[in-house]
Amino acid sequence: SEYTQYVDIDCSNRYFTKEEVQDLCSTFLNASDQFLVYALFHGIYGKNYSEIINMKESQIADDYSYIILSDGTKFECDEFLKEILEDTVNECYYYSYTLDSMRSQDVIEYNTSSDYVIKVMPTKRNNQGLNPITTHSIQRRLIRLSEISEVVFSGTTLIRSGIIYKMYQMEKDLGVHWSYSKVEKYLKANKIKNSVEQIYKSYYNKYHKSNVGNN
Repeated sequence: SEYTQYVDIDCSNRYFTKEEVQDLCSTFLNASDQFLVYALFHGIYGKNYSEIINMKESQIADDYSYIILSDGTKFECDEFLKEILEDTVNECYYYSYTLDSMRSQDVIEYNTSSDYVIKVMPTKRNNQGLNPITTHSIQRRLIRLSEISEVVFSGTTLIRSGIIYKMYQMEKDLGVHWSYSKVEKYLKANKIKNSVEQIYKSYYNKYHKSNVGNN
């Protein structure tokens, strides 16, 4: 809780830069929580979070440099993701949070025989921890992480943050000017299912402090 006072996250906007997401992740006790949030920011999710839910350790490179996604895509990991991915794979315990802080309340021991990257608390209902985490559990965890970090975010805003951050990098590095039609073409070309209007407005609000750009 003392550490979070010094984390530089702009809460005036519900969308985040890569650096802000990294700062947010660094406040969490568990590597799997960090991986969940950072993966969503990088567009790893699938329908109802299926890409994360069903991700197995066998999909990850030995040096954690890449992940083979379910459709065969090779996702290259940056240094931050490599580190938290390695910690997540080797995580044996999950530290739950108290109602009002980042301090640990309970410690849950995982079944390390699980093949999944994100493991679950062993119970009879989930085959003693060998089954994958559920969509509902992912949603509950995101809500809890938002509450204890006091930073408002959701799966949707993390995903959208990643999209508009990539757009910003393309503007900065390649000089791309994002008109509404270019945003529409970009989303379609990259098979990104998201609202063109929301992405367009969110982008200009976050990176240019305005509601719209020039069509």
